[in-house]
Amino acid sequence: MTKRVLLVGFFAVLIVGIKAQSFNMVIQTMDGNEETWTSETLKNIYFEGDTMLIIVESGSMTTHSYLLADIQKLYFPTVLSVRDFQQESAIFVYPNPSQDQIRIIGATYNQPFQIYAIDGRKVGEGCISDEFIDITHLAKGFYLVKIGTQTLKFSKL
Repeated sequence: MTKRVLLVGFFAVLIVGIKAQSFNMVIQTMDGNEETWTSETLKNIYFEGDTMLIIVESGSMTTHSYLLADIQKLYFPTVLSVRDFQQESAIFVYPNPSQDQIRIIGATYNQPFQIYAIDGRKVGEGCISDEFIDITHLAKGFYLVKIGTQTLKFSKL
């Protein structure tokens, strides 16, 4: 299940965040074998249940299947620059809901944030860092965190 979550995350970044360009994807199996796929040879990538990764070649429509338990590593060796990603990146609050701390994933380091109660009162502010944001001083309920032009909601348990 953990491998599936990680693989879904990789594919989400490819589908959502990267502009149309060529890339390589490498699948390394537990026995040390590696297979490299290019964006030009990939027609479709999907999961079958919780156990299988399916790859369909674009030209021949040949299907290749990999048991997730047999995949040691899946990676994208193509070097990407910041401009390869769309300007509007996904920003989210993790964990949500939370009891004592949250982290803003996808925001720029040192970017200012403000936390507002659901009634509009500002109840916290600071700058994004690699550390968690302490929310122990907040009462249980729903809150908004504003980062730049984006506003996210989270709940305190």
